[in-house]
Amino acid sequence: MNTPHILIAEDDQFLRDLLDAHVHAAGLPVAVVTSGADVLPYIATHPVSLLLLDLSLPGMDGMSILKALRSESVTVNLPIFVFTNNDDPALTEAVAQLNARYYFKALTDMHDLVADIQETLKS
Repeated sequence: MNTPHILIAEDDQFLRDLLDAHVHAAGLPVAVVTSGADVLPYIATHPVSLLLLDLSLPGMDGMSILKALRSESVTVNLPIFVFTNNDDPALTEAVAQLNARYYFKALTDMHDLVADIQETLKS
């Protein structure tokens, strides 16, 4: 069985470091990109088991990345956890329609997030 590989796409250094530390502490390999423009090329050339995706990335926004990943057969089922500070119900619904999990940054408990990641990777 291959070791799961997590990609964090987050431009905010504090949150990026926090996510990286918690996921690493769970024993999962992590790679980080800070620009939306880097997400699709990274996924095209590296095995990724789960994507933690900020919606407000420079270079290419998270919704565009999410739509692009869902339009490709090789990434249509890639588990994606979306992070945003936007709590608009329409955005929550749009994310759900694209088969991604939605997390509001201000309310996300990192231990719960890691547990969700581990549970997702088991299934």
